[in-house]
Amino acid sequence: MDFVTTDLPDPADGEVLIAVRACGVCRTDLHVTEGDLPIHRVHVTPGHEVVGEVVAAGPGVDDDITVGDRVGVAWLRHTCGRCRFCLRGQENLCPESRYTGWDADGGYAEFIVAPAAYVHRLPPGYSDTELAPLLCAGIIGYRSLLRADLPPGGRLGIYGFGGSAHITAQIARFHGAEVHVMTRGEHAQELATALGAASVQGAYDRPPVPLDAAILFAPVGDLVPVALEALDRGGTLAVAGIHLSDIPPLNYQRHVFQERQLRSVTANTRACPTEARPPLSEPHKEGAAMSTKGAPKPIVVGVDGSPASGLAVRWAATDAALRSAPLVLVHTYPAPVGTWSSGLVNSFLETQRRTGAELLGEAARQAREITHESLELSEEFAFRSPADALMDMSAYAQMVVVGSRGSGTLKGMVLGSVSTRLVHHAHCPVTVIHDDPPPPPRPEAPILLGSDNSPASDHATELAFDEAATRGVSLVVLHSWWSPGAFQFSGFDWEGLRPDVDAELGRRLDPWRTRYPDVPVRRIVVRDQPARELVGHCDIAQAIVVGSHGLGGAAGRGLLGSVCSAVVHSSPIPVIVARGTGTRHQDA
Repeated sequence: MDFVTTDLPDPADGEVLIAVRACGVCRTDLHVTEGDLPIHRVHVTPGHEVVGEVVAAGPGVDDDITVGDRVGVAWLRHTCGRCRFCLRGQENLCPESRYTGWDADGGYAEFIVAPAAYVHRLPPGYSDTELAPLLCAGIIGYRSLLRADLPPGGRLGIYGFGGSAHITAQIARFHGAEVHVMTRGEHAQELATALGAASVQGAYDRPPVPLDAAILFAPVGDLVPVALEALDRGGTLAVAGIHLSDIPPLNYQRHVFQERQLRSVTANTRACPTEARPPLSEPHKEGAAMSTKGAPKPIVVGVDGSPASGLAVRWAATDAALRSAPLVLVHTYPAPVGTWSSGLVNSFLETQRRTGAELLGEAARQAREITHESLELSEEFAFRSPADALMDMSAYAQMVVVGSRGSGTLKGMVLGSVSTRLVHHAHCPVTVIHDDPPPPPRPEAPILLGSDNSPASDHATELAFDEAATRGVSLVVLHSWWSPGAFQFSGFDWEGLRPDVDAELGRRLDPWRTRYPDVPVRRIVVRDQPARELVGHCDIAQAIVVGSHGLGGAAGRGLLGSVCSAVVHSSPIPVIVARGTGTRHQDA
């Protein structure tokens, strides 16, 4: 290795000058220096896991990046912004892409210049050396994990166990995966064992069980057929590297048949470090590396500037403060489609970024105001469908809160497309907030639970008790006995039946009353259509809790019961739909 002295670089238009604090060593840096990759710049300075401080800004740099900011510089340095890949959010596939430490000098120097549009603001609370490896090893590892399509609780094989692999193994285990490591070297095998791998063996050895997914981190093409053969039916192998030696011939029956897939992983996008993506499954609770046991899951709220969205932010902020949970404000905008000029696309995207920043900033201000600053708060912005983004985030949230109608919803619609999709398909409970007009807030009012005395309603019951306990209020449980045609049946005696119905309701509530002894409970048993009775009792409550399906409903099929649907559409107060399973306050 040669050490050289050069003049301090000057930031050009749109660039910033960064004083390097730390720079990780990536295998790609070795590929560049050892000649495995073609030369893009003679005597280039490697290094693309850069953490540093902005010390100067060239002309044209906006206020998002200022002198004194701690920033990260990753592998991707430039894209054209106008090709079909850039326009559809796949800028890592841009034919004109340029890279840090390959096309331009990287972070193995005291100073580096980088395009401001391609540097990343870094969060507080972590050291420079903790953050540096995440700018490539972490990003690419997690991207590879997503590309591998590992099912919840699935079996993941990892081939090679370097910097990116060991981070990925911890993430996968944290989210409940069973990890099997195939690697050479005693030290790497010892590290895999220490991080909780279910099995550890040599690089070419077969794992003890068929794999649902696998990631190849080692740049060894000979391992591709080995990993493919270890996959179960329908499994996916993701190859995580810019360089791979030649792949030997594949046998269709042994390596590919039964819908096995082979995928590559190509660089990062600018969205990768910050884009909210779904975890693989419910986090593993015991013995997992990187455990945050005791930390509550976040509450996620959609922000779009509509009146209902503003009320949703206030509800979510209050709930987050009561639960000491993080609050995530989310604003998205779908990427433009159709034939646009590059200049018009860039102008449009920049306008939407500014609008999104303004909306999120105002929402954050409201949230902090209502909670008197006692709130862990973050903001997320992405160019994607709002429904898709919130659906993904519901996989790791304890609650998603949305307005009933967004800013883009057609006038006259009771529910917007985003809220409709979430109450049908979200992975966690969903609170829907109406805006026309909401009754004045009554923090002392009880929680109203709609119960049909079915086992399917247990999740809603648990959620309602937890909500009442958290808010320090009572719980009103309403059971509306309804059987079409029964009331007209000769000899039907409702008054004679009511005590039995009430007694059965009490028996179903007894375990929850034991679990939540401080929650006062009042039962209401009536005969009428359940939705009509629940909406009719809105004036006594601050929120309604309903199950996504009830007696005779299609449990596990993602279908919304008729009662739930009617209440969500008609209630003037917040409606909490008990989607998902388990309690909403589980550890993250």
